[in-house]
Amino acid sequence: MNTAFYDGPSLEEGGTSIRGRGPAPYVRRLAEQLEPGTTILDYGAGRYARNADFLRKLGFTVYAYDPFNGRGKDGYRMGAVSRLLPCRHFDLGLTCYVLNVVPESVESQIVAEVAGLSDEQLHVTRSMDIFDSIKNALQRGDETVCAFFEEHYAPGRRVATAFREGRLTDRQIVAFCRFGVQTSRGFQRIPDLEAKGFNVAGGGRGYRAFTTETG
Repeated sequence: MNTAFYDGPSLEEGGTSIRGRGPAPYVRRLAEQLEPGTTILDYGAGRYARNADFLRKLGFTVYAYDPFNGRGKDGYRMGAVSRLLPCRHFDLGLTCYVLNVVPESVESQIVAEVAGLSDEQLHVTRSMDIFDSIKNALQRGDETVCAFFEEHYAPGRRVATAFREGRLTDRQIVAFCRFGVQTSRGFQRIPDLEAKGFNVAGGGRGYRAFTTETG
């Protein structure tokens, strides 16, 4: 029996947190659109609180939360990331490159938690660049990606024959990316939040932003 999404155990424990320099590009643009005084929940803020600290420096009240990378109870001060969910409501709930590194079932849990803690949601995810990297990995016979395809995705699907014969189509690879795939650098998946009622707020080949706002 096969499923639309990988439904096994979560494969990551915060290992995709990136040190980097400064905020994600979309968060930089977002800051220019936010009303002064907007309160923000940065869910899955990462070990280094890059986005949260950028917004804090601009005067926004930001609670940074990460169940894997949080180091205490304080989610508000500069550099702080809490391991505990806050006990208050926020104007905006934000995730940035979080939903593309978790299975769909975990995505649904995160979306529900963010919805319960905020008036509006904004989710920034990786997009079709995942397809590019997975297609390349399959073509070169990457051990991790190919093993995951055979063990978790191919059973019960006609695509198993196409894989063995080296004739997977782009459409079949996109479906695999939406299912979710373990790579040597971590789990990746192309989320489709439009199917859950979200609106596309922006994006390109490398990312998409989804919001609950209309208009």
